[in-house]
Amino acid sequence: MDTKLQVAQMILEQLGGHKFKVMTGAKNFVGGPDSLSFTLPKCKDGINGFMIVLTPDDLYRVEALRCNRRAAEPRKVVESMDGVYNDMLQGVFERMTGLRTKLF
Repeated sequence: MDTKLQVAQMILEQLGGHKFKVMTGAKNFVGGPDSLSFTLPKCKDGINGFMIVLTPDDLYRVEALRCNRRAAEPRKVVESMDGVYNDMLQGVFERMTGLRTKLF
């Protein structure tokens, strides 16, 4: 595994990995040295993008986004939350987007 993308891969696994992709329709994943972002089908409050960043205190900053490539301001943060623990990621994602991450 590329060490530059270890954090991004870890975030995806904490969200549920392949099952997460299938359940939510998430795609266009972009990993950074401390982040993961992806697009979603339009969901609650017009959210169609999501970004998760690992902060220096080893917690996550989560942002639900409304992205529009044609607008003057291509990305708008609809909701954000700081201090998210890894075991809270799925629940925070579900609450912000209204999308389920697993069947049960």
